[in-house]
Amino acid sequence: MPDEKAKESLPDAAESLHYLNDIYSERYASVTSEIRRVVEDIEDLNRASATLSNLGSLNGKGMLVPAGKYMLVPAIAEPNGKVLVEVGAGFLVEKESQAAEQFISEMVKSRSDYLNRLTAEKDKLENALLEISFKLSEQQDLHV
Repeated sequence: MPDEKAKESLPDAAESLHYLNDIYSERYASVTSEIRRVVEDIEDLNRASATLSNLGSLNGKGMLVPAGKYMLVPAIAEPNGKVLVEVGAGFLVEKESQAAEQFISEMVKSRSDYLNRLTAEKDKLENALLEISFKLSEQQDLHV
């Protein structure tokens, strides 16, 4: 049975644990959301890479090209071997298809490395949340 001083400090400790739980939960939600966004980025980059691999077969053929988030416009692929690649912050740069493939490959690697770091952070947060939950449970048992 805990002594009186320990009993008095239990509410403070529980309050601190609840606060930590809230902080870790918010960070966990943020990291989980970022993981979803990075996975979508990698999927988009892989689709772009697949399209670049088949670019030669598209020359002179009609296709639909995104023009913003909600619109597609018809276009005809030109056989010049050049494409526009987004390099960040919405900036497009014209590149030869091989250079574009290399750039996209590097982006996939970079995003994959970032995904691995995020996943490791998510695992640490999950462990911390489990530990906090366990400590809160212990405190509730002591308080009873």
